[in-house]
Amino acid sequence: MVNRMKKIKFSDVLSDTANLDWEDALYLPKSKKEWGLNCEAIIENPDNFEDYDVDDNPVDMSKINYRFVLLCDDLSSIIKDLREQNASYDLDMAYKAFIFYFENDSFIKLNA
Repeated sequence: MVNRMKKIKFSDVLSDTANLDWEDALYLPKSKKEWGLNCEAIIENPDNFEDYDVDDNPVDMSKINYRFVLLCDDLSSIIKDLREQNASYDLDMAYKAFIFYFENDSFIKLNA
């Protein structure tokens, strides 16, 4: 499985959430310090993994120092909510909305 996983720039993922499959999940480097628009992300269906480690992360992802972050359906919802609040959002704002959701399990509220 590890050899089939394709890494893509996280900014490309954020700019094209409409084409993500709701069944897939977002995987990012284990260290949150490595996260950013330029980090490499992996989009993969969690059902494609058989073995999970003690942190409930796919072993194949742990081997390459990546972790499950959230489902692509959630990521699409983050961007949809952002677009409803501000149709002219940029990638930096999309990343901030993603981090806010990850840390708070709720959508960011932009100032009007």
